Amino acid sequence: MIQTIYQSIECRVRVEGKDSDPFSILVGLLQGDSNSTLIFNIIFSMIVEISLQRLEQAGVKLRVRIDKNFFKILKSRSKGEIISLLELIFADDTCLCSENEEHLQLAVQIFSEVSLWFGLKVSTDKTEIMLQRAKYSASLKRPSIFLDGQSLKVCHEFKYLGSLISDDAQVTKEVFTRIHRAKAAFSKLYQRVWSRNTLSLKTKISVYRTMILPILTQDCETLHLTHSNFKKLEGCQYKFLRTICNKKWEDFVHYTELFDLLNDKQISLPLIEVSIRMKRLSFFNKILGMSTDRLLKKVLFSDALNGKRKSGRPLLSWRQAITQDIKFFDMTDIMLDDNYPQYTTSGQLKLEKRFSVVDDQKKSILRAKRDTRHKGYKLILV
Repeated sequence: MIQTIYQSIECRVRVEGKDSDPFSILVGLLQGDSNSTLIFNIIFSMIVEISLQRLEQAGVKLRVRIDKNFFKILKSRSKGEIISLLELIFADDTCLCSENEEHLQLAVQIFSEVSLWFGLKVSTDKTEIMLQRAKYSASLKRPSIFLDGQSLKVCHEFKYLGSLISDDAQVTKEVFTRIHRAKAAFSKLYQRVWSRNTLSLKTKISVYRTMILPILTQDCETLHLTHSNFKKLEGCQYKFLRTICNKKWEDFVHYTELFDLLNDKQISLPLIEVSIRMKRLSFFNKILGMSTDRLLKKVLFSDALNGKRKSGRPLLSWRQAITQDIKFFDMTDIMLDDNYPQYTTSGQLKLEKRFSVVDDQKKSILRAKRDTRHKGYKLILV
């Protein structure tokens, strides 16, 4: 039926109310046409389904333990359900996952062959390999994956949709990237916004919230940020607010004094840490409200079946960060409530109520530290 629509098509061009002679359309479906998205999704789903049938043993094995209470899963030792995570798809981009080099080579080869059956070709220039290792060592062998006789590039960092993915599974480089992009965007608005005395402080903060803060905290709900990461982000916001409020470093203005200045103008702006933890818990609530067949929820309630973590102190995971967020907002009572996932709406309302309270408490703690540090001292500029 779809082929019939695009066969023997004739068109006319209307200019000033007059139609031209009919001419034939020799080009079929193009990118951007109304049916291109639908047809591509159908074809791509068939490619993935056929590839999965031929790669039953490939992929990353996960043990899924879905229970009423998410926090009890962290200490559970039940058998659970074993699933295989092979592909992650967004639009026309595909990520193939594997636990060893042989399975990944087989997955790349089969996926490329099946794509050719439907007239699609995997680009070797845009395809890269990343090895996420538990312990970095220069002596470890780099994977060698070939596609159409060409060796695929092995990368240590990969930028996708504005986020930086690194092979050590850490977010430090991502945080520095966010800070650099936010500073670049902030500097471009210096002459037009921040240095303008004709603009009110409320207008400048509104611009900052709309154009700078989203760059600084993009996808922050998916990051497992440490205390040092939060300090870097807070320091970046401090510099921004100091410029917006027309203060210089010679003024020795404390971070909390800038918030006090905003409060005097009836302008509310939260701490970066409080805002990020709020977004992360909101995202966590959405995942709990999903059905059990959703992949995102299965991954959240799962552990790797194979492999061992490196010796020493374990790194902070996203699930452990969620536990810290709940303690941060003093909502530990929900960790013992087995019915909490059934009432994610009420949990979200409680979180919103605690947001402003915790933000004021953290700012008060910063003020107390400032007063203690500078007690008995007075700085006089000559």
